[in-house]
Amino acid sequence: MQNQFPIKKNLKKFWAGKISFGKSFWLWYFVGGSILSIPFFLITDSAIDSSTGVAVFTVLYFLFFIITLLFLIIGTWKSAENYKKNKKKKKQGYAWAIAAQVYITLSLIRGIAELIKNLS
Repeated sequence: MQNQFPIKKNLKKFWAGKISFGKSFWLWYFVGGSILSIPFFLITDSAIDSSTGVAVFTVLYFLFFIITLLFLIIGTWKSAENYKKNKKKKKQGYAWAIAAQVYITLSLIRGIAELIKNLS
């Protein structure tokens, strides 16, 4: 068996939904996704218009952000599903997982609507 870096191992665990639901939603999706969005608040439209380098960076970072966000959404969704399965086995409530999935769905719809609005 090859020696894996802890980051790669944790990324695989996250993707499979094997990170705890709380960590998955709050640390990975919410905090991580929020931190990744900071550059979009710092880069102004005038900076993009005045510099080709800034424009290229913004486009490349946007692509990175979308791919990473999809990774975070899918991993968190799988974690919520695993949480629901475990709670069902124990005959306990799992409303937090449903709430998180509703939040993710509404955030995704809002993000797509904002993208369409900004492109038109």
